[in-house]
Amino acid sequence: AGSDLDGDQFAVTWDERLFFSKWKEIESSNSINCSNFIDLIKKSNCKPMMFDDGEKPKEVDTVTDKHLTDHFINHAKADSLGRISMLWLDWASKRKQADCDECLKLAELHSIAVDFPKSGIPAEIPKDLRFSRFEPRAHWREKKDVEPYRCESTVGKLYDDVIADTHKITKIRNYPAVVGRKWNNKGQLLSTVQASGENQARALNRVHEPMIAAKFGLYSDATGCHNLDDEGISCIRFAVSLREEYDEELLSIMNKYKVKCEGELVTGCIKKFHRLDKRRQHDLCEAIRRQFRELRNTTRKTFFCKVHEHCNGNVGRYTSDVSLHEENDDVDDELISIIEEQVCGGSSDLHCTEGIFARKLAAACYEATYNHHIRSGDQHSKIYGCILYSFPWVFADVITFGLLACC
Repeated sequence: AGSDLDGDQFAVTWDERLFFSKWKEIESSNSINCSNFIDLIKKSNCKPMMFDDGEKPKEVDTVTDKHLTDHFINHAKADSLGRISMLWLDWASKRKQADCDECLKLAELHSIAVDFPKSGIPAEIPKDLRFSRFEPRAHWREKKDVEPYRCESTVGKLYDDVIADTHKITKIRNYPAVVGRKWNNKGQLLSTVQASGENQARALNRVHEPMIAAKFGLYSDATGCHNLDDEGISCIRFAVSLREEYDEELLSIMNKYKVKCEGELVTGCIKKFHRLDKRRQHDLCEAIRRQFRELRNTTRKTFFCKVHEHCNGNVGRYTSDVSLHEENDDVDDELISIIEEQVCGGSSDLHCTEGIFARKLAAACYEATYNHHIRSGDQHSKIYGCILYSFPWVFADVITFGLLACC
């Protein structure tokens, strides 16, 4: 209702399970002759809701500061969009249909409330559309001090599935990948906590697998990082420096968007937003995904630039003092893509020079993150009070391809 083509988003579905109930009735009825598919859609769908503009806002010759302050104060006091939306859900759940009289009236009020910031005309909810404080609500509403009733709607089923998965979190809490971090009361695995050195070392030992580095030639055997040659030491130094740079950039994004869970930022699936950001969650998710994608691509470019430098004898350019923003600008992206294809693409050669060194460097990145002997002197975790472990996953394809090829 009231939509136009200035950026409004629409959803189109051909899944008949989401069609109105009248669809099946008309489709199976022989008394109504539908000449084509479009006629069937028109007859089974509801009439479009058309609302007039209603009361026109009062116009003034000159907009003063008082007009602006009055408008914002009025908006803060009379904004009822969220309440109307929840009332619509309550009535739809109670009546078991979305086209009941109460829902249609609330839809009209919703249209007025959406334009409230521009028109200054608030949507006033009549008493007959309100629910009393102790009136029963659907169980998925989680209203305190209210007797719930069982709702079998799609929303109720989705809620039940989420709750069932949440109960499994007790098993997830015991996974070794937790590595010393802790859970909050929202079910989020927090990254920005200070773990004691002893606990962190014990947790890392549970998840760390030294055979990965040994298989990729970083160590002469699986006994640990004391069996390193000069090239291995250089790889470790490069990996530690690159990980610290990556962690700083990752923390910057987390602090900017108030994201406390590393996994949520990496996947872009944010479970809890800051209270000031709740109304623009979609835009924030897109911004977070875009910034992490840029960080990932920049980190991978630095990694493959190091591989190219080593294999072409340009020693000294990509040293252990890494910068994600300054050193890679003049490197051809097409060249990096070719190296990626050589290392872990479909046409990759297991024994090519680039592949051998890339796997060795990826193993160093893995060790720089999960080997507690290397992380014991990590000042970043102490300074920032956090534990971040997503760094090796930036090169997961390199590590996975190498492990599969070595089997």
